[in-house]
Amino acid sequence: VVIEARDASLRSELKGNLARLEQEFTIDTTPPRIFVLSLLHNIRIGGSGLVTFKVNEPCKRTGVEVNGHFFKAFPRNNGVYSCLFAIPVLSRQRNTSIFIVAIDQAGNEAKDGFPYDILPYSKKRDNILITDTFLRRKMPGFARMVGASPDDLFKVFLLVNGRLRKENNQRLLAICSKVTGPPMWKGAFKALPHGARRAGFADDRHYFYKGRKIDQAYHMGIDLASIRNAPVPAANNGKVVYTGDLGIYGNTVVIDHGGGLYSEYSHLSDILVTPGEDVEKGKIIGRTDTTGLAGGDHLHFAVIVQGVFVNPLEWLDSRWIRDHIEKNMFIR
Repeated sequence: VVIEARDASLRSELKGNLARLEQEFTIDTTPPRIFVLSLLHNIRIGGSGLVTFKVNEPCKRTGVEVNGHFFKAFPRNNGVYSCLFAIPVLSRQRNTSIFIVAIDQAGNEAKDGFPYDILPYSKKRDNILITDTFLRRKMPGFARMVGASPDDLFKVFLLVNGRLRKENNQRLLAICSKVTGPPMWKGAFKALPHGARRAGFADDRHYFYKGRKIDQAYHMGIDLASIRNAPVPAANNGKVVYTGDLGIYGNTVVIDHGGGLYSEYSHLSDILVTPGEDVEKGKIIGRTDTTGLAGGDHLHFAVIVQGVFVNPLEWLDSRWIRDHIEKNMFIR
């Protein structure tokens, strides 16, 4: 492409001064080609999966799209990418759409499917009894946070369990939405030694007060308890990206494990790490307590993949990680 501009001066035989710009362009109308390298993709609703693929040209955007949610891939070598993705737990199996996306430097987009099986997930219903003792003990500290009078503890609870829960989850998922680099984790995660599980992932909680159902919410993590003020280890290698009070979750630590994978530790008392700090698996990052909306001393442990809550039990299982993550990542 050549651009010329001439002014009205009398120079150059009354033709004026000439400015000339020449720029070469590569015209590319061909979308990139995607080659799937990993073989086995069995993903449970509410769970995680990983696919490895190769693209035949440099791309400015690559990843996996699940029902409109884009999961960014992380680059490997020679045009190879791996992408950790998730199926939200409230998705319907029949309506789930998953495919790989690659957009080259010219903006040409390619979409390609890959073989996968979606497995169902059975959510458990849990009835939670809200007592006046609980309201008097926990709600006064939340009243100012939700802009309600501390004289109406029942109203405070409804605002906390509804609006504040939603706001806290949105903030947490925003913190855990980026892919900052390749995976840092190694092997199975380890959340709380000798911890007994008190609540499960995606439990469908129905809240009752004086015999009447008053609210409903999903529990997006697992609750683990051992002893009071138990030391809480980092579940795997990573970098601390958040510490502080997070509303219903109380004192919270969030660790980025790379590849778009994050872990959350909530209801803590002491927090023994700071944002930006690198941690190794097993480093003590805090102690369990009852901060936030916790009714008793325990650890709320959650795992998040690029802004989507996933079942932590998968990541605590070394066999699952080997069969569903490592085998798909380390392609021969």
